[in-house]
Amino acid sequence: MSPYRRPVPVWYALLAVLVSVLAVSGAGIWYTHRAQADADQRWCELLTVLADRSPPPETERGQRIALEVAELRASLGC
Repeated sequence: MSPYRRPVPVWYALLAVLVSVLAVSGAGIWYTHRAQADADQRWCELLTVLADRSPPPETERGQRIALEVAELRASLGC
């Protein structure tokens, strides 16, 4: 075997870097999306308990809180 090695073509090195960057970026986006979905699911469980309106809220503040909880559940897709 020859002691000299052919150099890697520039286009090949750039392609390898590009593929690596895309793979790491994709993995980061996937992980972030999955972590956010898990966090949203935990909030949904809490909001479902808070949205139980038995007995229904009687005060204006209680009604506002119940409305906000309902809106938050809807925005999270619970």
